[in-house]
Amino acid sequence: RARVFDTWMRILSARPETLLWLIAPHDPAVSTRLKQHAQSRGIHASRIIFAPRMERSKHLERYQAVDLYLDTHVYTAHTTAADALWGAAPILVTPAPTFQGRVSASLLRSLHAPWLVASSFKARVCLAVCVSCVCCRVVTARVVVIIAGVRGHWCSNGAETAAVCVEIAAPHQPQTVRV
Repeated sequence: RARVFDTWMRILSARPETLLWLIAPHDPAVSTRLKQHAQSRGIHASRIIFAPRMERSKHLERYQAVDLYLDTHVYTAHTTAADALWGAAPILVTPAPTFQGRVSASLLRSLHAPWLVASSFKARVCLAVCVSCVCCRVVTARVVVIIAGVRGHWCSNGAETAAVCVEIAAPHQPQTVRV
């Protein structure tokens, strides 16, 4: 858990305009401790948002505001990852060797979005920072997810998905990208 939190803090440190949005824990003391740990690493407590628990349909609507879902490690998201993807929120995962640790990566690979599967924690930080800098990556990831949702099934052909992504994302791609 400390390694995942460290990864989140490194991403927030590298991208000062970003926020970390978590579901509010049942125990308010946990929120306080997480904000204190963030502040001890130079991250202002206001950059960690704890969203209240709410009815499922309302919760799913919140994914529209998510630019990138950072999955946990060791035991990755299952239903939550699927919910995020159906809500058009791309996810970034570092899979673990166990079944429980590979679910999110399997979902991404089935969407032909393997670039959102990081091979290490270092790669995860680099990829998250890059994705947050390069808008076309997020647009492309969202397009892959939206196409799958509109068609009512996971995309069956990576080349077809890529062609449609290029067509839809082209107007959103910057002329010059500096990372």
